[in-house]
Amino acid sequence: MKFLDEDIPMSHAAIVVSKTDEDAQLAHSISGEISEEDGVQSIELKKFLKDVRKNSFRVLRHKADLAKRTEAAEFAQSLLPLHIPFDHDFDHQDNSALYCSEMVYHVEHEVYGNQCFDVDSIGDIEVMLFNSILVRPEYEVIYSW
Repeated sequence: MKFLDEDIPMSHAAIVVSKTDEDAQLAHSISGEISEEDGVQSIELKKFLKDVRKNSFRVLRHKADLAKRTEAAEFAQSLLPLHIPFDHDFDHQDNSALYCSEMVYHVEHEVYGNQCFDVDSIGDIEVMLFNSILVRPEYEVIYSW
């Protein structure tokens, strides 16, 4: 959050891949330096929310029809068994390793053909800006906390 210095302080991105009445399952990518497992993996929403700071959590939904949104969830879920490592180099040009917003970008680009995040340079590193997805017309914020 400090690194990006955006208006809304967000630091992580994930995609809902399945849900039940009790909970939802998310696909995300996280470094093994702060998690038991490195790279693309699943997490229950309840566990994901334990690390969320107030005023930094948003749930967005693509405005595409349910069939297309289901396709995106299934594509994200298909990444889970591939054990794709976390991208410590933050190189969004190479999909052999993925950081969190890069994983979301990869899924969204593959399924919807759009670019969901703006890219900016911070020093020598190009990073995807979390706040940029919040203003894209093809997405709607359905929950904020």
